[in-house]
Amino acid sequence: MSFTINFTDDGAQAIRSLDHQTRERVHQKLQLIATCEYRHPRDWDYTKLNGQTEGRLKLSDSLRAFIDIDDQAHIIHVDFVGHRENLYI
Repeated sequence: MSFTINFTDDGAQAIRSLDHQTRERVHQKLQLIATCEYRHPRDWDYTKLNGQTEGRLKLSDSLRAFIDIDDQAHIIHVDFVGHRENLYI
């Protein structure tokens, strides 16, 4: 089952702040996660969080995305994307 990716305003601003090559890797990984027919998005390297967003998705060794998953509408809402070292301050 395929999911649609939706960037919130903060998520869109965060991804625009990344360099072009990193932005492309993020888009490719999110597309892979959203369209994989054998795994749910939570079956990837996903950690449930207590806070404003539902969880954190590890995109690579250094990149993380804070996301909300709407199972009813099949949408992944990307709230923020950034380098790990800049997220946990």
